[in-house]
Amino acid sequence: MGLFFNRDQAQREGAIQLLQGTRWLFPAACQEWIIALEQGAAPAVVGQEVAQSIQRTLEERDAKLRTAVMHANNSQFKLQTAFQEIHALRNDPIRQQLQEAQTEITHQRERAEKAEWQITSQRMAHDRAQCAQSDEIARLQAAIADLNRVIARQHQQLAELLNDEKSHA
Repeated sequence: MGLFFNRDQAQREGAIQLLQGTRWLFPAACQEWIIALEQGAAPAVVGQEVAQSIQRTLEERDAKLRTAVMHANNSQFKLQTAFQEIHALRNDPIRQQLQEAQTEITHQRERAEKAEWQITSQRMAHDRAQCAQSDEIARLQAAIADLNRVIARQHQQLAELLNDEKSHA
């Protein structure tokens, strides 16, 4: 290094390079610090501002993290409470009785449907038997009428035979 080495200038250039490499952390602030360094601000003063900004940012992030942890703990507590309530409801005797009642209602409904089907089947069988009986009664009435006609004819023939015998006698 020669006689013309400017230590302040070298520190400024190093600080500018550092800020350009970390611009993503504080985009607007880094640009302001770079301009300040280029205009001759002391690197120690800018470094102090950078340190304070980093400190504030870390404190803000810590506060956000504490808040997030607090919310997470609160959510976890609520979730545990909800699980306990669900467990209590699942084991609640009233719920169990309700399930048993629903099962019994389903069973009774099935029995009623089966009984209704049987009644319908019996009604249909009864209707068929009644129809068959009506047909049989009609057939028997027709047969009786035929027999009555035959008896009447035979009765008439007998009467005629008896009259013929009386007249021949």
